[in-house]
Amino acid sequence: MLLVWLDGWEFVSFWILASLLLYIAIQVIAVGIMGPVMGRLSKELDGFVLTPEDEIPREPGSLLAKANRLYYSASVLGVVLFALMILKP
Repeated sequence: MLLVWLDGWEFVSFWILASLLLYIAIQVIAVGIMGPVMGRLSKELDGFVLTPEDEIPREPGSLLAKANRLYYSASVLGVVLFALMILKP
């Protein structure tokens, strides 16, 4: 934000507003949503031993799938954020 003020950009520029909104969305996903999901997954798998013949139980499997979706969502938003910050449309 300091660079915006020092470099003469305005906060009403599309790329700045979009970048800020994307950053907030990434933080909400990564910290607010994915953190608790990973905590529950960790508790589910605590002390669990899985051999190659075993199948992943339903609950940890669904938590892992949800965590993966959240991770990929945050990653895509991060790539868009980098593109906005580099290209400055």
